[in-house]
Amino acid sequence: TFDNLFPRLTRLTLMDCDTPLQSLPNVFRNCSAACPVLELLILRIDSDQTTWQSVQDYCVFEHTPRSLKALVLILDDVSLPQPRTASAFHHLVKRHAPADVAVHIVTYDVIDDGKLPKGPWASSILPRFGE
Repeated sequence: TFDNLFPRLTRLTLMDCDTPLQSLPNVFRNCSAACPVLELLILRIDSDQTTWQSVQDYCVFEHTPRSLKALVLILDDVSLPQPRTASAFHHLVKRHAPADVAVHIVTYDVIDDGKLPKGPWASSILPRFGE
């Protein structure tokens, strides 16, 4: 099992995931078990997953770890539902994620409609640590 594998880890980046949307509850469950105090989770999904097109499947974000303060989704070549605007996609994810978890989206797969605030790391594409 993954229980308490990294008991003090607060930031985790999972890169190059080709995770179908329906598999995210398992990812979230494993992250919660391995990293019980995890505060920032960065997921980079980088393949064309048609599973991300189905709006009804976004309820998987209800399984987001409760310890998180922020979830960053980096999407590259992922087929997303219509309308393909940043604010619509953010709303779709945020509607299901726990209320106290900030959701940040980094992608070129949607149209930036200018309705979302920039992340606190706005001078960079995504958060960086230890630099």
